[in-house]
Amino acid sequence: MIRNLLFSLFSLCLIASCRDTLETNSNTAKADKLYEEGVNLLEKNDVKSYLKLQEAIGYYSKENDFSNISKSLIVQANAQKNRGDFLGAESTLVEALKMMKDDDESLYALYDTMGNLKLNQNQYFQAIQWYEKALSVMIESEEKRLSILNNKSVAEYKLGKYKQALDILQKIDLSSLSNLNLKNRIKDNIEYIKWLDNNSNNAEAQNSIEKILKLKLENNDFWGANSSYSHLAEINKKTNPEKSLYYANKMLEIAKKK
Repeated sequence: MIRNLLFSLFSLCLIASCRDTLETNSNTAKADKLYEEGVNLLEKNDVKSYLKLQEAIGYYSKENDFSNISKSLIVQANAQKNRGDFLGAESTLVEALKMMKDDDESLYALYDTMGNLKLNQNQYFQAIQWYEKALSVMIESEEKRLSILNNKSVAEYKLGKYKQALDILQKIDLSSLSNLNLKNRIKDNIEYIKWLDNNSNNAEAQNSIEKILKLKLENNDFWGANSSYSHLAEINKKTNPEKSLYYANKMLEIAKKK
């Protein structure tokens, strides 16, 4: 009888353990799916992206999965940044940082996002400092590292350091880069910075960037296309105001689609 009782207790514990494991797996699976949906929506609809990530955080919280909570918060901060809520984005990043360990795999993304926030607020020295912090920790992939270098080059040229900015980008081996969007963005920045350094040749810069713009549009990289429109608007500002206005309006069209 005692043996039967012990067996029954063991069975109940096993069933409870299996139930808890299944619930944990279910919560994680739901959260991971919502996270991926949020990331995919980021450059299409930042509000829906933010809400998807908030749902993901709810499921991650049930499992005290602080690493994935902080990772979701970083993407939320990017959604806030895209809407111009820089203070809100910075607050979200601070919240994420409090949950992260020193060796968290998403630290580079947090630092990069903070750099982008400072860049958008014209705080270029601070942006560079954050990008350098991002480059000093473990980075998920070479592609991510090149993206951070591209961001850093933007901060450099915004400070008028055209040669330093070009030096960063021209050291990149674009032939080994499979991400077409990133490759086109780097090419665009190289041509634009060349023009900034010696803006006597508008026609050459315009021709090069227009070709890159076409590639961006063919690849549905509307976010990247916006930077090309911005560069083309500036290149034509003095010599062809009508064309400059055309490109500025194209920027506005893309902004309205978001």
